[in-house]
Amino acid sequence: MRALNISINKNEIVLIYSNFLKLNKFSAGKIAHVFSNEILLKHLLPNGKYDGYQVISIEDIIKIEHKTQYAQKIAKLAKYYDSVHEEVEVLEENGFVTILEFAKEKNKVVSIEFLESGRNDVIGYIGEVNNDRCVVYQLDEFGNEDGQVLFELSNITFVSCDNDEESVLDVLSRLKRAVNN
Repeated sequence: MRALNISINKNEIVLIYSNFLKLNKFSAGKIAHVFSNEILLKHLLPNGKYDGYQVISIEDIIKIEHKTQYAQKIAKLAKYYDSVHEEVEVLEENGFVTILEFAKEKNKVVSIEFLESGRNDVIGYIGEVNNDRCVVYQLDEFGNEDGQVLFELSNITFVSCDNDEESVLDVLSRLKRAVNN
């Protein structure tokens, strides 16, 4: 936990390893907030460009690297591209609820993993978030509406919001709605 606090205070790029099956895979970015059980990461692509947000369970974090050459490379590129993330208002001491409410308010696409599945179990727009449940209006791989899903918040183990792939689905969905109106 101390390493997380150091990273926040210095506003530096960190590499967070949280995949037990792929120990060479990591997420890069700046830690926006440390919750009691999760972190909110302002995610960046390897080229330093904006890639939305991730909420990662602290218990899944294997290691955090900072001040590496790779992190410094991403920092330089992010500065060059002026990669900026909106500030996310922390609503309560739960990273998943915070990012879901942000996505709902800003109409952003999210990808949600359940129970450490290692995949995106739900992708779409947030319809409703309440005490312990959430409704998502699902999108298929072409940005088409694909029904609704209701689930328990307690089953969430990872959330991504407004990343590169989700932005593509958002654009495809908006284009489809524009044609139909």
